[in-house]
Amino acid sequence: MENILILGIGNILMADDGVGVHVINYIKENSTPLPSNIDCIDGGTAGFDLLPFMQENERVIIIDALISEHKPGTIRQIPWNEISVSRSNVSLHQAGTGELVQALSATQNVPVIDILAITVHDVTTVSMSCSPLVCAAIPRAAAMALRLAGVDNYIFDLSATY
Repeated sequence: MENILILGIGNILMADDGVGVHVINYIKENSTPLPSNIDCIDGGTAGFDLLPFMQENERVIIIDALISEHKPGTIRQIPWNEISVSRSNVSLHQAGTGELVQALSATQNVPVIDILAITVHDVTTVSMSCSPLVCAAIPRAAAMALRLAGVDNYIFDLSATY
C-alpha cells in the first residue's frame, strides 16, 4: 500500500489564501480516521520545510489557492508540470506550490504529485474566514482529495459550508 500525503498549503490569516489548510481541517473534523497509509498535514506557509514530508510518500496531493480567471470556488486538478514558479500564479507564500514541486522534482525521491487548485477571490483581507464561494468549495475539495487518495467511502455534506 502506497503512503499518501494530503497537504494543505496557505496562510489562514489572509482570507481565501488559507483555503488549502481549511480543507485539511475539514477532512480532520468531518471524517472517521483515515487509513494508516494516508496522512493529512496543515503545511501552512512552511515552504521548503515541507520537502522532507513530501519525499517520505509515494503520492502527494497538494491543495492550494489559485488566482485565476475562473469563478471563485472553482476546483481544478492541475498537472504538476503545468504549475508555474511565478508568484502570481499559485500560492502567495514563501515558497509556493510551483517552487515546492520544482525543488521536489530535482531530488531522487519524487512522488506522484496531484494538485488541487481552488480559485480564490480575496487574498488581501486579514481574516481567518474565506469568502462565501471559496468556503462552499471546501467540502467538495475535501471529497476530491480523498478520492485521489483512493478513499471513496467518505461522504461529506456538499451543500454545507465550512
